[in-house]
Amino acid sequence: MEFTLYRLIKVLRNKLWLIILITVIFGISAFIISNFLITPIYQSTVSFEISSTNREDGSVDVAKSRSLKPEYRVYTVSNSFLLQVAEALNADANFDYYKEEIEVRDLKEYISVGTKDDASAEFNIIVTTKSPDVSFYIASEIQESANSYYKNSNNLKESNVTVIDPPKANNIPVSPNTVFNTIFGFILGLIFACLIVIIIESIDNSITDETDIVDFYEIPLLGVVYTHKTSGEMLDNVKKVIGVKS
Repeated sequence: MEFTLYRLIKVLRNKLWLIILITVIFGISAFIISNFLITPIYQSTVSFEISSTNREDGSVDVAKSRSLKPEYRVYTVSNSFLLQVAEALNADANFDYYKEEIEVRDLKEYISVGTKDDASAEFNIIVTTKSPDVSFYIASEIQESANSYYKNSNNLKESNVTVIDPPKANNIPVSPNTVFNTIFGFILGLIFACLIVIIIESIDNSITDETDIVDFYEIPLLGVVYTHKTSGEMLDNVKKVIGVKS
């Protein structure tokens, strides 16, 4: 069946109840999945600035500080660095890691390093876990002992890091985004519902009006005879006008 804009609008209007029903089902399903079925993920971030001193006059060598960012990035996710962090956390009685000891492989999964731009000597350590407290505690440990950890690398001994943005406890998950997912669910449901209605209509060969005859059989339409139901009161008035006795 060939769809014109008029026919498309007519079909969608006639099946509006089905479109609304499917859209609401998709939206509610997205909300339930995001809120109750997906485990929330929390992040805590600590930002550092690298400073490397010039041997001649003791001033900060900005160019060298920027050039050390790749070294810091690689060393931060190395086994040597993460082992020091894990040992410090496990030795702290206040750190409760799901009733178990944290391992290097856990930290490899949780910790990532990001940089703002090549023109600065700043970098971020992002800790992502299933608990806001664990994320904050790991980031705080890295903040407190960062310089001593980095000094164990021969390439980083002549530089220091300064905390420019300490970690914060964040009880709002970064994932899932319930609001976004719910809105996306409604939009996806609307699109899916419209497609379903169009597909159903396109395979439906039943005759609903005179235009279907032309569309299906490609024969000219000579005329249409309509039938009207006349109420009893209107029929009596017509009989009086033409002088017909009841």
